[in-house]
Amino acid sequence: MEKPPYLSPGCLDREYCRCVIFKKEEEHYHGVQKIHEQIISNHPREMGFVGGVTLKRILHIASKETWNEALPGGYYTPESYESEGFIHCSTPEQVIEVANHLFRARRGLILLVIEEDKVDSPVKYEDPGNGSFYPHIYGPLNISAVVKVVAFEPLSNGCFALPDIT
Repeated sequence: MEKPPYLSPGCLDREYCRCVIFKKEEEHYHGVQKIHEQIISNHPREMGFVGGVTLKRILHIASKETWNEALPGGYYTPESYESEGFIHCSTPEQVIEVANHLFRARRGLILLVIEEDKVDSPVKYEDPGNGSFYPHIYGPLNISAVVKVVAFEPLSNGCFALPDIT
């Protein structure tokens, strides 16, 4: 007998969809992942399925130096925030293209893995004109929303590869 569906609190997105998953059980685990993969492909937000909870994770490329300077204050605001009015972020699928275009061969970088639901400032997905929707944080990034910091150094050819962000 099929289990009743449960709404996944991390997957509710009032603007775009209401995702329904089955309660995680061993025999349904792969089915649940498949459901979320289908939702991701039609959804402008990147979601990761972790331990029965769906999390929206976005990434920001930062310099180690700027990040370390922000830690004592509890909020991160890159230089580009002053001129742009928001903090540029990417989904895991977008970040390598962005890195190779804007940061090719640059050293001393890190990836901030941000849990979107923990960000105090508004997050908006916007199309800069290329048909892709990128997450932008309209305000300072609270350090508590950063769930992981990962070294992000280019390969020998100057290009980037996505490190483990789980």
